[in-house]
Amino acid sequence: MTLRVLVVAEDVLGMTLARDLSDRVVVERGPLWLADLWRDVEIREAQRRWSGLDDAAGFVTWGGMKELARSQGLRTHGLGLSGGAFEAYRAAHAAARLTPRPDVLVMCRDTDRNPDLRIDMLTGVERARVEDIPMLLAVARPESEAWVIAGFEPAASHEREALTALTQALGFDPVAEPHRMTANTGDARDSKRCCGELMPRGDVHSSRGERCWKDTALDALAHRGALTGLPEYLADVERVLLPRLSGAPAPGR
Repeated sequence: MTLRVLVVAEDVLGMTLARDLSDRVVVERGPLWLADLWRDVEIREAQRRWSGLDDAAGFVTWGGMKELARSQGLRTHGLGLSGGAFEAYRAAHAAARLTPRPDVLVMCRDTDRNPDLRIDMLTGVERARVEDIPMLLAVARPESEAWVIAGFEPAASHEREALTALTQALGFDPVAEPHRMTANTGDARDSKRCCGELMPRGDVHSSRGERCWKDTALDALAHRGALTGLPEYLADVERVLLPRLSGAPAPGR
């Protein structure tokens, strides 16, 4: 049976990071029989499907979930919730009304200028009381690009030079302290701008960019990104998703 994962995200990068890191947790921290299965790309793709409301879409935007809730006639007035708490509550209930229901709901957000966004969203999830749909929060501080930079490991002299120059310009090492970057495009510390300084042609989706979250050790990512929300997401996957995947009897080996 294919695990259906409904993904609500701001952009492609947020969804891609959440999906790829989740896969890595399953392979690297899951039971051996499951890890062996998921190392095979075709088997992994057959066992889990990350998508938006349309199977052909990789994710649904937060605006799309708002429209879905409106079309469902979902009542959200008088809850005493706002911001991230309200959006998480609404997404949870809108997902619960879908037919068929998703097996898992993943909500991806950047904190931007709200460092308490994850706490706010957890409040919304708790208030929603949708107990039969496991939910994961991939909340990046300040933006998804911080998770990418946390995994940047210079592999050539020009990359070491680029990181040294960026560190000198910022006054701190963005790889060691990615949480100190910002979500302000007019700021030299802006995480997107910093990615642009380190990635070929500034393309975080390049093969070089992907190596940052696909190849760097999970423990190293969690350590450097300790204040970016990354360890919390990895823990969510291990706590919520792994038991759901490994609860089935292990196949014969």
